[in-house]
Amino acid sequence: MEVAASPATMQQKFGDSQSLPLVSFVGYNALLLAVVLFTEFSAYDLLVVIYLELAVIGLFAWLRLFAAALFGNPFGNHLFDVGRGATLFWGTLLGGFFIAKFGGLMLALGALILALPTEDIGIDWADASDLHPLVELCGYMLLARYAVMFVWSTIIRGDYKDTSALRLVFTPYLNGLWVFVTIGLGLFFAWRYPASPEFQFTLGVFAAKLLLDLVSLLLELRRTRLADVIAARRKRREALSRRFWRGFFRLVAASAVLAIAGVLVFGAYMLHGQIELEEALEADGVVVQGTIQAKNKSEGSSNSSPSYDIEVSYTWNGRDYQHPYWVRRSRWEALTTGEPIDITVLPDAPHRSQLTEYVGTSINGRGFIPIED
Repeated sequence: MEVAASPATMQQKFGDSQSLPLVSFVGYNALLLAVVLFTEFSAYDLLVVIYLELAVIGLFAWLRLFAAALFGNPFGNHLFDVGRGATLFWGTLLGGFFIAKFGGLMLALGALILALPTEDIGIDWADASDLHPLVELCGYMLLARYAVMFVWSTIIRGDYKDTSALRLVFTPYLNGLWVFVTIGLGLFFAWRYPASPEFQFTLGVFAAKLLLDLVSLLLELRRTRLADVIAARRKRREALSRRFWRGFFRLVAASAVLAIAGVLVFGAYMLHGQIELEEALEADGVVVQGTIQAKNKSEGSSNSSPSYDIEVSYTWNGRDYQHPYWVRRSRWEALTTGEPIDITVLPDAPHRSQLTEYVGTSINGRGFIPIED
């Protein structure tokens, strides 16, 4: 059982290929050239074909604008950033404006064709109402050609995603203005070579039209190549950005883990030191009398209570020591500056000490941390 190709598969197969627009360009213009050279295709028939081509260009430009407004963002990053609802609103408004203005351009071009001074340059416009049967075939070929371009650029490549609304609206106008130049060039050829004015007019018009098609094709291919380059650069930037942020978050996670581990290790080290001090003071501590030098109260934050400590000085083997000691609030309020108080010290390390009344009990919820010299 065959499975239909997905849009992503179609884009992978044909999106980067330039064969579809090239084949449509060469095939259509080769057919039109053969019709002009080898059939009784009149200058008026050629102008009708060019007129139909401009109408088809306008039709598919409107379809591109509709697709961009419905599925893409033709205004964001080009004019102003808008949401989905506003994009549909402005797209509909701009589409109506385009139909009105482009319709006016088509009417002006039709009036110009009908008012051409053909008799003055020797071109017979009398059979204008009797079109060549191949004009209809050329019309179908036009639809096929621009349908291929629409499918290639809008559906396969997905250009509707970031196509500018201004480019979609004003490009057909440039084509229409060039048609006026095309007619003017044909009239110049007919005036310059009066021996065969209709043939020269047809040749000039076809040459100018072919030049317009070629320039349009080259600009389209160049734009798509630039779009591919921009898309590739955007993908590289996105990949680099993803790698950067992935590495950044990994670094932050690793730093957090190391910080937590460091806090745990440091806390374990301090707890081990406190337990060791308590055991040493209970086993080998010597009680000496100290004097309270100051009482301190540290205001806590909104999530913690104040802490209370006293500064106590004592003497051991002729050397003076002074340390702060944490006490309970009730005990802190009962003590006064200058009052004697017992201190338990280690004989071989007198800077390591504790209030005697708290020896053996400070581990149990009192959190004393010795302050060393």
